[in-house]
Amino acid sequence: TMKKLLILILISLISKVSPKLYNLLKEKNLIRSLPLDFLNELRLINTNSVCIDLGANIGEISSMMAKRGATVYAFEPNSAIYILLEEKYKSFPNIHLIKKAAGITNRSVNLYLHSDNHGENKAGLSQASSLKSNKPNVSKENFEIVEELDFAEFLNNFEYIDLIKIDIEGYEIDLLNHLLDKNSLTNVRKVFVETHYHKWSELEKPTLELIKRVKKFGLDEKINFDWR
Repeated sequence: TMKKLLILILISLISKVSPKLYNLLKEKNLIRSLPLDFLNELRLINTNSVCIDLGANIGEISSMMAKRGATVYAFEPNSAIYILLEEKYKSFPNIHLIKKAAGITNRSVNLYLHSDNHGENKAGLSQASSLKSNKPNVSKENFEIVEELDFAEFLNNFEYIDLIKIDIEGYEIDLLNHLLDKNSLTNVRKVFVETHYHKWSELEKPTLELIKRVKKFGLDEKINFDWR
């Protein structure tokens, strides 16, 4: 429609004339889509906080954490988007980029890319990238080889972690079961997880089993599955 077109033109003009205003408006729009529980946790973050963003993508959540003074570890294995993050965060000394996929062991793995990439690793489609080859919108033939990191081992490096956001396109089930097996969340205050079974029916049973397991461990207040 004409109204949508005018809005897009206005947004484009703002991004060119005043990048700071554009980023502020973009963050405010993002905030509206985030769960209240997360926003409440975000208000507790300060310069003494340690936060981890798994599946950072273009870094919107990492930025929100870092602007509040936290030391942020942002995991993003997708090469195309990682290059953009390196440029974006040159002036953020408290954001540490890690070009690896948070997972269950240390190894080289395939990161399957969006089926519309047509042989190219396009940053615009990077949000769909997954370690799961059977994810509905990725291509089994189009992938890049990345490093997977044992996230349970990584967590051993910290005395306390305030906040972890997990959005790793279906691999959250493997990861969280691994962290439960290793009892790795003892020193973590809050975890927010994006689940994918609503659009990927194959994940419904293992996701619901994971949620039951979290409750059995008494961690249902710590692990929030109601991410956007």
